[in-house]
Amino acid sequence: MIFVGKPSELTLNHSYILQKMKQVKYKFDSSAVWYYNPYMITQEDIQNIVDATESKLAARFDNIDQRLASNDRRFDKIEERFDNIDKQLVNVDQRFDILAKELFTTRDEVQVLNEKMLKGFSDLQLSVDAYAKRADSYFQEMVMLSHKVDRHERWLLALAEKMDVKLEY
Repeated sequence: MIFVGKPSELTLNHSYILQKMKQVKYKFDSSAVWYYNPYMITQEDIQNIVDATESKLAARFDNIDQRLASNDRRFDKIEERFDNIDKQLVNVDQRFDILAKELFTTRDEVQVLNEKMLKGFSDLQLSVDAYAKRADSYFQEMVMLSHKVDRHERWLLALAEKMDVKLEY
């Protein structure tokens, strides 16, 4: 908005506008030009804006503080859940430790039993081998005796034939 003219031509209705105006006099055809810049504000206007901005910012920061407090409560609940999970995991770890001890104990027992079984099996193999050797020797001896008996029988038959004796079985 631009007012052109002398200050005396401005009415009283414009006195508020004059308070907001900044006077700039330019030489132009021997008259002064008065400009009203609506963007020009006073110190009081600045203070009002600052106060309004401070109150809005304070309200926003209060809102942010409330949301952060709400988030803190949520995080506290989550932290409690994690603490409970940690306790459960500690219990599971303890159970696994007990199972591991039992497993290693059982493994040691199985290993001892396996060694005993292998020793027993080895002893059994030695016994079977010794029995097989004795049986083989016995069967060889029986074969030799059988041949000897056959030979003796042939001799007896040959003698009986020469003596004209009939043998009956």
